[in-house]
Amino acid sequence: MDKFTKITTGFVVQSYVRIDDGRSVCTGQEFIAGETVDFEDSEGNAISAGDHVYQPFNMTLLSTVQIADSIREVLDMLNVSGEQSRQFAEEIGILNTLLKNLEGDAK
Repeated sequence: MDKFTKITTGFVVQSYVRIDDGRSVCTGQEFIAGETVDFEDSEGNAISAGDHVYQPFNMTLLSTVQIADSIREVLDMLNVSGEQSRQFAEEIGILNTLLKNLEGDAK
């Protein structure tokens, strides 16, 4: 078999924190793979995959809070004044708009 798909069941665990307005926002999530694994061929038929190289699950998704913190960090690095700030004015504007949108979604 030249090509196959591995399907692993599992769980997503999300952590929340309550914010000032009483709502809760997700601060992170963790993906936990289960033990049930199915293999399919390219047409979706169940197969036995046999010997194959293990590939770890590397799912890393950021929460809104983590994304906003990363944007603030980049904006701080770009806040150097002078010609360099002018060169990145459009990008700084995009990041500021994105940050405002993210902060609005978290409220």
